[in-house]
Amino acid sequence: MSSNFLAELEKKVLLFDGAMGTELMELGLTPADFGGERYAGCNEALVLSRPELVRRVHDAYLEAGADVVETDSFTASRLKLDEYALGEKTGEINRDAARIAREACDAVESAQWPRFVAGSMGPTGMLVSSSDPTLSKITYDELAEIYAEQARALVEGGADLLLLETMQDLLELKAAIAGIVREFGRGMRRVPIQAQPTLITEGRMLLGTDIRAICDEELQMREIVRRLAQSVEAPLMIDSTEPLVLDVALKNYPGRAILNSVNVEAGRAKIDRVLPLAIEHGAAVVALTIDEQGMAKTVERKVEVARRIYEIAVGEYGLPPGALIFDALTFTLATGDAEFADSAVATIEGIRAIKAAFPGVLTSLGVSNVSF
Repeated sequence: MSSNFLAELEKKVLLFDGAMGTELMELGLTPADFGGERYAGCNEALVLSRPELVRRVHDAYLEAGADVVETDSFTASRLKLDEYALGEKTGEINRDAARIAREACDAVESAQWPRFVAGSMGPTGMLVSSSDPTLSKITYDELAEIYAEQARALVEGGADLLLLETMQDLLELKAAIAGIVREFGRGMRRVPIQAQPTLITEGRMLLGTDIRAICDEELQMREIVRRLAQSVEAPLMIDSTEPLVLDVALKNYPGRAILNSVNVEAGRAKIDRVLPLAIEHGAAVVALTIDEQGMAKTVERKVEVARRIYEIAVGEYGLPPGALIFDALTFTLATGDAEFADSAVATIEGIRAIKAAFPGVLTSLGVSNVSF
């Protein structure tokens, strides 16, 4: 995203243009305008066959006072262009769409009134999170690559920003964002999502729970997650010891999941496999205060382990503090063991200490272990 665009946005409200398709339809186009009967109705084909018409629409919006014009590339992903046998021209169409818009902006902008090009990227027509065998016949990674290809060409053509529009499926939107991030790196602004303190009950596929925990194998995960996503409004907690299973779940879940869990019991091996998944999918992560010495029992040790995890998750990977949920853990008081007589107090004080040391993080605790 152009730093100039962000700087201008901080100064004033920026006005985007209107719809491209309706303006083109008003021109009474014939199949010949699109390059032949085979391409009729594909507005994106016009950037090759009648670029002057696309330029005319941009010019009209700029003259009307638009600060930003959107490229004629709304359905110019390879998947959609393949419907018109234009898939091999994906790069060319998107680059030319951006170039036409760029030239229109350059012709009228001034130092006092900069104009910007938004690369328009729309839905592919697939519902990847659906259980429908036809509509979902594509993978998350395939979608990410499709959007990465489109974004790459738009930027090469002179786009200042990318605009993901009217996605039909949140999982498709996640894949689009992932594709863009993979292509251009992580130079994006993050807006942390803060949650209010709440009591969350964890259920195993039970009605009435706030979060549903899933613990299943990789081969079953895809189907389970898709079915739950269509019927359960609450976020899913993905519970697995295997990062590969977590990956499968996240690539089939359109919402914001919670991953359960990470720790440093065996060093950094697991946390270094799980955190990249959380970053890519915007997931929250439950972090257990366990390290190579075992479960942290005292307040000081709980904070020590939490600090180590925080420095890795937030400091190295850039996970927002609000997406880090510390479980300070405790052994049940019901053991009767004198060693754990004050474990509940240590855990509660540990929670307070963790929140004080790491502002913004969330905490979780299974209350049954301290309720006896």
